[in-house]
Amino acid sequence: MQSWIEKLAAIAALFAFLVLAGPLRGQQTVTYTVTDLGTLGGSSSGAYAMNEAGKVVGFAETSNGGAQAFLWQPGTGMQGLGTLGGNDGVALAINQRGDVAGWDTLTPGGPPPPPDSSCSVRCIAFLWTQTGGMVALGTLGGTYSVAFGINDRGDVVGESDNANGQIRGFHWKNGSMSELPTLPGGTISAAFDINNEGTIAGYSDRSDGSFHAVLWNRNGQIVDLGTLPGGGVSVAIAIDELGIVTGYSSTPSSVGHAFRWTKPAGMVDLGLLPNSVQSFGSAVNELGGIAGASSPDPNDAFTVGTPVIWAGQNHMIALPVLAGSNGGAAYAINTHGNAAGQVWFQAGGGPTRAVLFQRQ
Repeated sequence: MQSWIEKLAAIAALFAFLVLAGPLRGQQTVTYTVTDLGTLGGSSSGAYAMNEAGKVVGFAETSNGGAQAFLWQPGTGMQGLGTLGGNDGVALAINQRGDVAGWDTLTPGGPPPPPDSSCSVRCIAFLWTQTGGMVALGTLGGTYSVAFGINDRGDVVGESDNANGQIRGFHWKNGSMSELPTLPGGTISAAFDINNEGTIAGYSDRSDGSFHAVLWNRNGQIVDLGTLPGGGVSVAIAIDELGIVTGYSSTPSSVGHAFRWTKPAGMVDLGLLPNSVQSFGSAVNELGGIAGASSPDPNDAFTVGTPVIWAGQNHMIALPVLAGSNGGAAYAINTHGNAAGQVWFQAGGGPTRAVLFQRQ
């Protein structure tokens, strides 16, 4: 990032607190509503990304028992984005143009990917556009790929195995997929998000086997973001246009805490809701607002967690969940303060629903 961008990061964090949290002396309470976005005829769905226009993407089960990537739009609702020939897919990112990235399967029940990959079936990363539909992006020479992020230029990032069977982060640009390096001595990496400057957030393992949150700059050079004090593992999940990064890091007690990282301040612990023991950040908007979850269970960050928004450094807003649901998480947030995510109806699994959290 250029120096003026770095200076704006601190201003953005303060601005996010003022805009999202309301007056400091409690004259106003921020409230949210939660809306079930439905399914494509099945029982479960989940929402993982949204843009400034309020378009939401994720997965939804269909009436035939499979799952498709979906696009939900205000006023028109949910539409399936089709498939690459298989019966399982999910959309994980959307840019301001409405281009969507995610993964799908080429054939029903295809061969499994390598161990430690992010999918349990043979996944192929896709890019979906309004004019071109769903297009497979290929691999790094291996058998699978998963797309996690997309910027407004249409660059896509994710993970794939290469011809040697190694799992590596990738950067797809102008029709070509390139492999991202690991930290010295590492063998595994994954890329989760990319901003319009071309900075990529993700993780890499190190020579000692631990995983650290990393950034790759536009030239592909990798930077280790470290961990929270006393932690051994961290993952960077999202980055905004100011270079603010969020994700999670282990702590001396081993459980993960959500963090905000900026170049001037480094990695800062975002804390927990009362009675929680772990948290994670999954998205950050252009005002520095962060979406994620806080959970009372050290072994379950999702199904019994509370979806949250961090509006400012230490101001955490607990979001509502659907009646009868057990817990949930917020995976996306835009600059209007609206968020999208998923709720569970059973601890440890069971049916889920994609939801929209709207600021009132």
